Amino acid sequence: MWIRGPGKEEHWSTLARARAIENTAYLLAANQAGPLATGYSMAVDPAGVVVANAGEEPGLIVARLSRDRLARVREQVPVLENRRYAVVPLPDARR
Repeated sequence: MWIRGPGKEEHWSTLARARAIENTAYLLAANQAGPLATGYSMAVDPAGVVVANAGEEPGLIVARLSRDRLARVREQVPVLENRRYAVVPLPDARR
C-alpha cells in the first residue's frame, strides 16, 4: 500500500514507470484506494507509458498488452542483453 502524502501519487507513478523501463516489461501496479492510500493502480508499457490508470477511486482497469510493442521497445533499448548470470562464482563445496 502506498500511503497518501504530499507528492505521493507522483512518487508511485515515477517508480512504477521506472521499473517498467529498466526491465523493458509491462508492469501492473496495484494499490489500495481509500483514505489512507493513494490509489492510482496502473498498467505501464515497457517504455514507461501509463496505458491505464484507476485514479483515486476503487475500480477495474483494462489494458491491451502488445507483443509487437514489447519487441520494438526491447530492440530500441536492449538492456536485457547486459544481464550476467555468473558474476559471482559459485562457492566451492570442498571448502
